Amino acid sequence: DATVLLWDVASRQPLGDPLKGHKSSVESVAFSPDGKALASASDDNMVLLWDVASRRPLGEPLKGVRVAFSPDGKTLVSASQDDYDSDMHLQLWDAATRKPVGEPLEAPPSVISVTFSPDGNTLAAASDSGNVQLWDVATRKYLGKPIKNHTHIADRRATSVAFSPDGKTLALAMEDIVVELWDVATQQPLRESFTGHTDMVTGVAFSPDGKTIASSSRDKTVRLWDVATQQPIGEPLIGHSDYVNSVAFSPDGKTLASASDDDTVLLWDVTPNSWASRACERANRNMLQSEWDHYIGKNVPYHRTCPSLPDGEGVVVIREKAKARIE
Repeated sequence: DATVLLWDVASRQPLGDPLKGHKSSVESVAFSPDGKALASASDDNMVLLWDVASRRPLGEPLKGVRVAFSPDGKTLVSASQDDYDSDMHLQLWDAATRKPVGEPLEAPPSVISVTFSPDGNTLAAASDSGNVQLWDVATRKYLGKPIKNHTHIADRRATSVAFSPDGKTLALAMEDIVVELWDVATQQPLRESFTGHTDMVTGVAFSPDGKTIASSSRDKTVRLWDVATQQPIGEPLIGHSDYVNSVAFSPDGKTLASASDDDTVLLWDVTPNSWASRACERANRNMLQSEWDHYIGKNVPYHRTCPSLPDGEGVVVIREKAKARIE
């Protein structure tokens, strides 16, 4: 609806009136690292900077339909296109003066996701062409060849891209229902793809500790993945009634936000300890020994996941046998 809304996370209430200034769909938003400024990019090919405290625009609009802040907050990058027939380019901007920094970077057609590496030295952009291009920010030169899908499936596109916290790995959300990991240095795929969604993957994000990836999909779900094992963590997060378009972790990694075509943003508690606490409250018992063996494995010693509740059925017998052997 061409507006931007700010929300209080604790109360789940909007903070003031919508920010108005765009003339078309708002496609991308990004906070500065200090939280004092907000950038919004729209299909009207404008980037607006907002003072978060006063909710007023900062200066004149910049050009762009995608936007991201550098980690130090000093630089903005915007992806823009003068018209549908022209080439797309990336422009770096001085966030304080809102002046362009150097000449535009030639970009692949229809950039749909742009992001800085955590150290701010590398820029990545995913495009409708299916490629992800990396640039050295200082020299404004390409880093190697474009990262292309390695399965050679025609029209296979990256829909979103994210750097790991250490900057060594790129996560790509792919149109064909998978998430891929790539080594930034070698620009080669790492391990196998993450598979589990049943429709296009639309967004991807690393947790702040780099151990978890969240992905959103047109199958109306959000999934969490263990980076080390490449296995899903639990079941899909279900709550949206339409395509889920993007995901973002809170800086402490305890909360995940997902945005959907159903016009809602959902907040998810993704802290494993709180999952266990809620499970204990709901079940009011510990796992049976048979359940532990099936879901956790016989090689892991049984322990109470609900410390205030007694052992599950079958555990006491095993412990008594072990005690008898010791005696």
